[in-house]
Amino acid sequence: MAESQTSQGDVHPHPYIPHDLHLPGYVPSSLSQSNILYVFASFILILFALTWIISGLLKKTKVDRLLIF
Repeated sequence: MAESQTSQGDVHPHPYIPHDLHLPGYVPSSLSQSNILYVFASFILILFALTWIISGLLKKTKVDRLLIF
């Protein structure tokens, strides 16, 4: 990978094309891809569980029960 320089003179590689592109102020992410995926999957799982729980608390009418099957 090519490297770009920030205004402070630090050299940080970037994942963008063209690789020799100079990106002033580019700072690499401090989180790994797996950490980002873990946080996203946890959020989706919690959202799904809350939706399921809340939908189960509502009393269903006969029409609702017929539409489910």
